[in-house]
Amino acid sequence: MQARNLILALSTLVLTACAVQEPAVRDTIPRQLAEDLASGQIYLEFPEGFPEFTMPEDIEVEGGLDRGSSLTVVLKSELSTDVMEETIRAELTRSGWTELETRTSQPRGGFVGNVTPMQARLLRSQLCHDRYGMISIGPRSRQGIYNRVGMDWNYNASNPRITCAQQSEQRQDAPVRFLAGINEHMPILELPEEDRGSRFRPPFGSGISGSGDAYTTRSPLLLDWDMAEINRWFADQLNNQDWEHDVSWTGESTAGSTWSKLIDDDTELAGLLDIIHVEDDNYHLRFRLSYKRQ
Repeated sequence: MQARNLILALSTLVLTACAVQEPAVRDTIPRQLAEDLASGQIYLEFPEGFPEFTMPEDIEVEGGLDRGSSLTVVLKSELSTDVMEETIRAELTRSGWTELETRTSQPRGGFVGNVTPMQARLLRSQLCHDRYGMISIGPRSRQGIYNRVGMDWNYNASNPRITCAQQSEQRQDAPVRFLAGINEHMPILELPEEDRGSRFRPPFGSGISGSGDAYTTRSPLLLDWDMAEINRWFADQLNNQDWEHDVSWTGESTAGSTWSKLIDDDTELAGLLDIIHVEDDNYHLRFRLSYKRQ
């Protein structure tokens, strides 16, 4: 199976658009540039060598990518991504693949950015084959009328040292690692969405730290709101999660608020929100959780 000539396809789109005096498709770029950016060879069908299985009805191949060590296929359909995944898993199972158990961890609080379908599902479906190795399946965030699901196969990791049955047994025997202690009470603090003309940057460089008695989450923020408005944004969320407000402040370079929450008759938590104005529209956020009474 060979890749189609993407340049010819894109050139046809451009010529057609010119004929009807409409602008060219915005995301039309030369094939070489697309492959350089993607660090691999682009296909308009299944990449050569991808494990074969029966393609479900109502699902189409949008394209693929060979990165030299792994193959990715993006499928599209008007079906929901959940139905797409379920249908693909069923076809792979009929082709000899074994679905491995995946376990979700306890939800973690702290600062979170705008949630996309990809981010909302931290764990993807994983299937194992004694000959081909592992395939993972998960939704892909994309604008348009179609829903999209991606399939990733690392062909360099095929022929694993242990069988799929052994991997499945190991996962069943492995202990489930849940977050424990004070960090399980960290509130979820959603960063502002990109609206009202504001400029938003995802929280690159965000982090968490803690011990048994305290837990802190941090995140940078690029936004053209003033500190008082950002303070109110998080205050509303804390109120909605049953935190009791104590005091707030807004200065020239810092703003913040203090909070408390009663977990039970013996345990009360304290929360401290810090907003630091670094420069221009740059802010640094911190929320520290600790025991007020234990």
